[in-house]
Amino acid sequence: EGTMAEKSERKIPKTVTDHQRLLLEKLMSDTAKPVVIPEPEKLKAPPPPPEFNYDVMGSSAGAGSGEFHIYRGIRRREMNRQDWIESQAKKEELDGEFEARQEERQKQDEAKTAKKRAKRLKRKEKKKSTAAKVVKVDESKEVPSKDEAGDEDSDENNDD
Repeated sequence: EGTMAEKSERKIPKTVTDHQRLLLEKLMSDTAKPVVIPEPEKLKAPPPPPEFNYDVMGSSAGAGSGEFHIYRGIRRREMNRQDWIESQAKKEELDGEFEARQEERQKQDEAKTAKKRAKRLKRKEKKKSTAAKVVKVDESKEVPSKDEAGDEDSDENNDD
């Protein structure tokens, strides 16, 4: 199984970079093998607080030698529960703010896109109308009047 020669052939990473390189080499050695990417751990809610705690004296006088440890454990669990509740509330608040910012950005992007689309369509229609005038001129072998030529120039200046 594990002879001395096999053990000496194994590469022992000396740095984090070497470790990553070895992992990647192992991964890429067999590309047909599917890669399993584990799901990130989800934070579990702490258990609810106990209904009743009888005979817990805390650290006051008259408490037995074991009472303080019970009190300390209950206090620690309650503090952890409170911290978890606060962290969840903060996470929800940050998520809500992020969603609001995303919606606002999306609305701005849509408005900007719609404005550019309208401008693009307007230019396209103008181009079609000027192309139609040129076709009419070619068919009738007439030169457009100065009024029509002047209108085209003024329209081009108004696009800005």
